[in-house]
Amino acid sequence: MFKRQTNDKFLEIKQEIEQVYLLDDIPWIIGYSGGKDSTVMLQLVTEVLVNLAGQKKAKKHVYVISSDTLVENPVVINKTKKSIKNINEFSKNNNLPLSAQLIYPKINNTFFVNLIGRGYPVPLQAFRWCTDRIKISPANDFILNKVAENGEVVLLLGTREEESISRKRSMDKHKIKGSILSSHGSIKNAWTYPVIANLSVNDVWDYLLKNKNPWGDDNEDLYALYRESTLDGECPIVIDQSTKNQQTCGNSRFGCWTCTVVKTDKSLTGFIESGNTWLKPFLNYRDDLVKNRDIQENRKLFDKNGNLKLVEVFIKNNEIIIPSKLERKEKRYSLNSKKIMSKEKAIEEIKKTSEKDVDNLIIKKYDKYYRIGRSGYTYEHKQKMLHELFKVEKNIQKKLPEYKIILKDEIIEINNIWKKNGEIEISAIEIYNKYHQDELLDEEYSNINFQVLNKLCEEYKFNQDTLNQIINNTKLTINLDNRNSNVKFINNKLTEHKLLIKG
Repeated sequence: MFKRQTNDKFLEIKQEIEQVYLLDDIPWIIGYSGGKDSTVMLQLVTEVLVNLAGQKKAKKHVYVISSDTLVENPVVINKTKKSIKNINEFSKNNNLPLSAQLIYPKINNTFFVNLIGRGYPVPLQAFRWCTDRIKISPANDFILNKVAENGEVVLLLGTREEESISRKRSMDKHKIKGSILSSHGSIKNAWTYPVIANLSVNDVWDYLLKNKNPWGDDNEDLYALYRESTLDGECPIVIDQSTKNQQTCGNSRFGCWTCTVVKTDKSLTGFIESGNTWLKPFLNYRDDLVKNRDIQENRKLFDKNGNLKLVEVFIKNNEIIIPSKLERKEKRYSLNSKKIMSKEKAIEEIKKTSEKDVDNLIIKKYDKYYRIGRSGYTYEHKQKMLHELFKVEKNIQKKLPEYKIILKDEIIEINNIWKKNGEIEISAIEIYNKYHQDELLDEEYSNINFQVLNKLCEEYKFNQDTLNQIINNTKLTINLDNRNSNVKFINNKLTEHKLLIKG
């Protein structure tokens, strides 16, 4: 394998890129975020390809992928989209085997579908459900497709050993002895090539500011973007489970505007303090997500399967101890202030007590003790989050009139999830239509008068949620073939209320 030998760092790197490129026919994939590291890597590769194309040696394809999580800062994603367009135009004009494209999360796995549809509490450092769904999976899907088409791929990484000890360890862990390539952490027949591993941050900026960007972007503008920020970091394309926790994108210029993993969103704050005050509604919404996360009234007691979430506590010296976790400090309560009982007894107690009193219950199971935690967000809180989201959209549209904070397909997916859960009194589509002129249609429930049904439920003391579930199940399965299953479902629900119907 080629070894770097000259005194010019960047000449060495370009010589190496050329030799690695010509070794085989395995296509390359570059993760491009639009930040300094991925830009310098792509710029070096592009310059090599231009040279090889002139010699008619540029044969194998280089795919450039850039992640749009659908919750990107509009300033950054608009810049990225412009770059993607410029890269493709430059490639076409110079007959390069290079193409760039955005990749997206699947609609059923977007941030807002999980947050507002399924009611997932916003991510924490120890509960980062977002990274897999909106960053890793889209990139891995693309890589797997290319592996299926070509047998193998090489992923070019814009990671530098200088950035962190943990990142260097991860890079060393998968390195193949005697080769500059490393095995991918989780995808078979995928190899990684750390193009700029040995560069410092000063090296990166020195090259970008002294060498014109091939596809026409202005590297001075990129530098200004970083200079305005209090931190110097970017959010890379995450393609490996082993590295997903090594950098928190919320501390970056290029992270999601909804990021709640960090305590303070320095990215958005940096933009706002630099004069982009129109981004304030994003920051306010993000801060509200954090503030409202653990408010008891916003969370359900039972999960979708009807189970309680139990959190282990400890009893010592007549005190109940709730251990510390992340930023939550240890809490202690007098044992006399709590009721200790079995899980079954606790469920009976919950049915006749208030939400506040539930926190006074401690469940004993064998020799262990548990407090009752909270599951996902309530239907009411999910509605509130959606209303507030559209208010943010209206404010942002004062600056960007065409801006859409959430896709229509996401609204439809959220609506379908709510229906499936029996949460149908007010649909996500109705909330969307309240704020938009291009109305979405939800004909399935347009003929149901919920105000009348609510009054009937109150009059006959019938649980409204159960009625919603019955209506929802019937609407989703309404055909002759499903008649028996519908009757069985209705009977089961009514049996719970001792109102079993016959036949």
